[in-house]
Amino acid sequence: MQTSLHEKIFSLTEQLTESEQQLVKVILEYNTALVTFTASEIADKAGVSKATTSRFFQRLGYENFSDLKKELKQEFHEGSPLYEIEERKLFNHPQLNHQVTDHLNNDLNNIKNTFENIDPSLVDTAANLASQARKVYVVGFRNGSMLAQYCWTLLLQLRPDVINLPPESNRLVETLSDINPEDLLIIMDFRRRTTQLDQLLKLTKYTKTKTVIFTDGKSQDKQTAPPTSIVLSCYSNAALLFDSYSSAMSLINYFCGSVYSKIEVAAHKRLENIELLHDIYDDLSN
Repeated sequence: MQTSLHEKIFSLTEQLTESEQQLVKVILEYNTALVTFTASEIADKAGVSKATTSRFFQRLGYENFSDLKKELKQEFHEGSPLYEIEERKLFNHPQLNHQVTDHLNNDLNNIKNTFENIDPSLVDTAANLASQARKVYVVGFRNGSMLAQYCWTLLLQLRPDVINLPPESNRLVETLSDINPEDLLIIMDFRRRTTQLDQLLKLTKYTKTKTVIFTDGKSQDKQTAPPTSIVLSCYSNAALLFDSYSSAMSLINYFCGSVYSKIEVAAHKRLENIELLHDIYDDLSN
């Protein structure tokens, strides 16, 4: 997996000078919008010299600002099906079974890489938060909305007060109007990401609400998330046209199973009651 700009910055966090810290603030604030600026404009926004700006980009591994802009443009378009077709020259296999094999191996590798690189203690801590929170809110943007629906469906079987938030901003804020530090917000943030994540993290910082973020490996969440956040990264590499979410689904499943282990007695009683109500309601086929 290629090291992103944000990962490069994160690796130097403890070595940054005061001027470089000012540059980092500007870079994280504007993100991919940096492609619309010149190096001089970035220097002005950070209040540092152009020479300092050039040296910092070189320290990050770029020959000049133009090289960085090329990477940011590619990063912005990655995740677009059109980009995958044009840039990766897909669908050139003469036989369909080759594509099936590639797809299967890709998903298996995504799951393997995700679980080999994740810290189990982070999942355990996230499960503790989900089991102890007053309310658990779950939200996903764009493709993340289906993952949010899956996580919400599993957690709702284990504990009360699990709320699937509407991703539309005009309803999201109203639904979060009584969120507080005793709650947990679970966010599904996968490329191509929206600006809503930054807005949501600002809100949770204000309300002092803990967050668990499921995201792909190219996300900048580790750099921009509040200190109270837990970031769980999944591999979503695509073999064909669309990003794969098999590893995310598997990690969510494992996470929710861990939540059950924290509240086993209460969760078991809730599952029994759900089955009883299904029998009375008679809504499931035999």
